[in-house]
Amino acid sequence: MRKILLTAILLMLMGCATSSAIVTGQRRVPIHPDMVTIYSQYPDKYEEIAIINAKAEDGWTEDHKVRLALEALKKRAAKLGANGVVITGQGIEKGPTQMNTIGNSFVFSANSSQVITGRAIFVPK
Repeated sequence: MRKILLTAILLMLMGCATSSAIVTGQRRVPIHPDMVTIYSQYPDKYEEIAIINAKAEDGWTEDHKVRLALEALKKRAAKLGANGVVITGQGIEKGPTQMNTIGNSFVFSANSSQVITGRAIFVPK
């Protein structure tokens, strides 16, 4: 039982996020996600590649969910060959309250997701 509980805690700490894209421009050769820059405003020169969004449900805290969603955005952008993402929106999506059992105890938790939208762009160097 203790092993199962530790595994569940580890999975919650890792978390996961999903992302999607609508391609609006020209895809490029995929790059590594570490090469993608997050922007709060559009740079002077850029080419738009796609509208992208990410949703993180399983983070330990809301900040952790934000980090997971940003990582998912960078991964999606990198697959499209974008070297930048301009954040265009962020919010919390509320879900139903869940009841879980841990041992003989019941734990109620509000289910919420961090949702971040943006534009995948290519910024010439």
